[in-house]
Amino acid sequence: MRAKIINLGKRCNNNCFFCFNRGKEFEEDFKKLSGEISKGRRQGCEQIIFSGQEPTLYGKLEELVILARNAGYKAIQIVSNARMFFYKDFAERIIDAGMTELLAPLHSHQERTHDRTTGVSGSFAQAVGGLLNVRELSESRFPYKGVSVSLGTVVTRENVEELASIVRFCQKLKIKQLFFIKENFLKEEIAAPVFLKHLKEASEAARKAGLRLFTSGYGREELGKLAEIRYEDRIAGGKVIKPL
Repeated sequence: MRAKIINLGKRCNNNCFFCFNRGKEFEEDFKKLSGEISKGRRQGCEQIIFSGQEPTLYGKLEELVILARNAGYKAIQIVSNARMFFYKDFAERIIDAGMTELLAPLHSHQERTHDRTTGVSGSFAQAVGGLLNVRELSESRFPYKGVSVSLGTVVTRENVEELASIVRFCQKLKIKQLFFIKENFLKEEIAAPVFLKHLKEASEAARKAGLRLFTSGYGREELGKLAEIRYEDRIAGGKVIKPL
């Protein structure tokens, strides 16, 4: 499925040290953004992804989602830290507008590690609350919307030993898809044996949980014998991990 990616917004309510969009400013002119939505459909795109800074802080996101739905996109994804979805009225409006997919970062199953990573105290509680709201609304009030929720964890020195625990936490949240993303700004690389040890544990936990586990940014040589590449996600470049 071809995707149209629209980066928007000029601010974020997190301050992740590894964010490659930190400090960047993206388009906020509604007319121009509307034009990009129409352009994507003319180009044959069936999926649209709203990303950039934190798209949920853009005041007219709901209107953009409605435009995308009316334009005929089959999949409407929002890449968000999920904190705004903590507010149920906001979650209701965005789901009702037409969001079908949410991709959110969760960098630990523990509040202190996640908040230290994002640089914002309370971000974990809001993100988890937002994810629960989306799940609850999708299952009860808006079952016809079928919102799919995926999480992404940037692997750092602080959370590398938690990978299996993060998988099990995703299971509690009823998340079915998780990405482990390579962090490219580390001063010192995580030692390959350490990473592979915890990745293997996470892979086995994912198998037991029935969770689809992906990596993004890691080469075949970094994954060693652990990963048998069976599927490549066209948007995230993920590779399914299979236990030894």
